[in-house]
Amino acid sequence: MRTALLTATLAGLALVAPAAAQTPSQPTPRKRVPNQPAPRRSGPHEVFVAVLSGAYEVPAVETHATGTGELTWTGTELRYQVHVESIRDVTGAYVHIGRAGAAAPAVADLFEGVKAGPVSGLLARGTLTRAQLHETTVARLLRALRDDNAYVTVHTLARRGGALRGQLRVQPIMASR
Repeated sequence: MRTALLTATLAGLALVAPAAAQTPSQPTPRKRVPNQPAPRRSGPHEVFVAVLSGAYEVPAVETHATGTGELTWTGTELRYQVHVESIRDVTGAYVHIGRAGAAAPAVADLFEGVKAGPVSGLLARGTLTRAQLHETTVARLLRALRDDNAYVTVHTLARRGGALRGQLRVQPIMASR
């Protein structure tokens, strides 16, 4: 009798255990991919980030400089910021519509002028205006961003064709609780 009761109990547990295992009590934490910016916590915003390096320029350039470019669509405006490290004599930062490895004309000015000497930290921040756009619209730029078809470049006096470049990639936004 005990053997039959034990067998029935174990069989019942075998039926219940898989169902319990499939009902998560907590969401599974996402693992962070190395060398990727952490996901942003936000509302309905879309965030696009580029890791800037001379290796991504066309053709590639050798430099110790690095940086990041970020564009954020808030639903009504396109905000940007560009950070750089270990670069000198910056003459411009731009957004281009184009695939990785291809050269394309700039469609948005993020920084123009000359920032002489060594530069590390925030290079430019703002909200894109019509005056900063060339031969494009915010809607067209957004389509390109969503298709991984836009990139940021940073130019210097020594590298007028571009010292840093990075493809803008959509960043997942974690839902707020």
